[in-house]
Amino acid sequence: MRFHFCILAIVACAVSAAHAGFYRTEKSADGTWQMVAPDGSATFLSGVDHVNWTGQWCERTRRAAYHETNRKKYGAKAVWETNTLARLGKWGFNLLGAGCDNDLQHRGLAHTVYLDIGGKMAKKGGECAIRPNPGNVPCGGFPNVFAPEWEWMCEKVAREMCAKAKDDPDLVGYFIDNELAWWGDGGMWEDDALAGGLFDIVAALPQDNPARKALAGQTSKVAFLEVLAERYFSVATAAIRRADPNHLILGCRFAGFKGAHEVVWRAAGRHCDIVTFNCYPWVDLDTGVVMAGTALRNVRFDDALAERYNWARKPFMVTEWSFPAIDSGLPCLHGAGQRFRTQDERTRATEIFLRAMIASKPIVGHSYFMWVDEPYWGIRKELPEDSNYGLLNENDEPYPLVDVFARMRPPVFSRRGDAYSLRNHGGMELRGRIGGRQMVDAVSLHGAEIGSWNAMLQFVDCGKSVWRETARVVDVEWNAARRVLTILAEGGAGEIRFAVTHEIDMDGARPIFRARCAKIENVGRADLKLERIYFRQYAPYAAATVDKAQVPSLWKEPKRAEWNDPATGRIWGLWTDAKDADDFFRYYVSPKDGSVHPDAGFKPHESVAIAPGAAYVPPEDCSWAVAEADSAEYSKEAKVE
Repeated sequence: MRFHFCILAIVACAVSAAHAGFYRTEKSADGTWQMVAPDGSATFLSGVDHVNWTGQWCERTRRAAYHETNRKKYGAKAVWETNTLARLGKWGFNLLGAGCDNDLQHRGLAHTVYLDIGGKMAKKGGECAIRPNPGNVPCGGFPNVFAPEWEWMCEKVAREMCAKAKDDPDLVGYFIDNELAWWGDGGMWEDDALAGGLFDIVAALPQDNPARKALAGQTSKVAFLEVLAERYFSVATAAIRRADPNHLILGCRFAGFKGAHEVVWRAAGRHCDIVTFNCYPWVDLDTGVVMAGTALRNVRFDDALAERYNWARKPFMVTEWSFPAIDSGLPCLHGAGQRFRTQDERTRATEIFLRAMIASKPIVGHSYFMWVDEPYWGIRKELPEDSNYGLLNENDEPYPLVDVFARMRPPVFSRRGDAYSLRNHGGMELRGRIGGRQMVDAVSLHGAEIGSWNAMLQFVDCGKSVWRETARVVDVEWNAARRVLTILAEGGAGEIRFAVTHEIDMDGARPIFRARCAKIENVGRADLKLERIYFRQYAPYAAATVDKAQVPSLWKEPKRAEWNDPATGRIWGLWTDAKDADDFFRYYVSPKDGSVHPDAGFKPHESVAIAPGAAYVPPEDCSWAVAEADSAEYSKEAKVE
């Protein structure tokens, strides 16, 4: 649904008790997972990988161009840190992903810790590795989890890195590893190799190798892989939880949807709090359809995600994703991801995929790859990546796609006892309480109260039209993935009583909120003969006596209404895209004191009589938006999706 509004200054479960006071995940009744911050507010994590002062070192040129830029531009690293944190906040990021500078931590953003347990083992080689990785490159190795050193390495890393962080409220959790070669020496995207590659490597090892001994008696390649995965996750997660019982275990960052076999995803779900994977999807800019990636260009992202969720049954994070564009001047020959021609195309793809992740029920966050572009000549021989992955180029200049993240950063919901609030980064906040008389007791912008919000019904009682507002909030629920606040409130008296459900969503960056009447229930003993549905926005400054001459010029527009704040000269408005000709706005002028407020009304297309115990679901377009606009710019229009 689209809402049209003025372009300037628009306003308008299972909970783990072990993680109380720290980041945790919750699952709502409709199956949506969400991340809960230490203060109890629901949030969607939006992070960036490899935010650091130096950028990437290029082996061929023996230079770090981004580091040179920063030394000239900022002089001191501390100045760069302050500027970078401000940029991250402005662009809507709330998380430092993998590989970020530790000096940026504890300064307003959440962070993660990358343990690299299996990577350290694979780098050691010998009996410590099933697939050695001396070059320490992504997708390059796999640890020997059956060797005695595996338990020792897990305990050592957990003791050194996790124990000291166990009381850190800014820490989300730990990545065990990144892109291990679960497929062994086989083709990475071949299903038979995913099941058999490690089996074949182990079968060729000496008889006294601990992994070869574990192979004895296995009935199939898949059965062996299942034992191996169980050993990997059970030992690693147990060691981490002994050292730190408070923080989340964030999986091992699978290399794409086909980066591990089904039995491995299942094992990850059994032992981790969140299952993580790196994903470089393919986007059709014409249709907006997102496909699952290079090896799954014929499979929709949502379908691949649903299949793996059925295996893991835990929330997900996408821990790498990006769309390089060749107009950046970089070769973009090495590294994962769909290539686009221009930054404009890259930006559009970024927004499409970001929307897909936010709308997904299992995904609780993401981490974008990455902060700054890779070097033109690649990083090093073992890692020749030379692509336009960055939010910035090596001259510290941001690409247009940063505006997408800024625009789509989610609002913040919090609940303390009966009190609840929803606020965004554009300065708008809605506050209410369970048991309160109005759905929203206060709508404020930058701390200044601009009104309240409630529902009202017009119905027939004893042959006469009666208007009644909801008078008690019964319950609220925040869905972080859909970014929807559901408020249930009751009203009426005697035999005619009703409950109204509003779904409120708020733009993440601009001061605007929208409300939809999702359901009306008859909780009384007599039929509810519904005539009209009202959305009530009360403005505290509308107490002065007014007449129609003072109403702004769009008074006669049937789908719009505005009112003035005499103190500031601001104009406030409500509007809709509802197509019914009977939808209307009008001003109600109190006969007692002349106070005025706008009424947004919706008349059902047909007469509605709701029997006791039954419910009426209004059409999708029974919704309204509330916003602020500068009066001088009111004739200019823009669109919000």
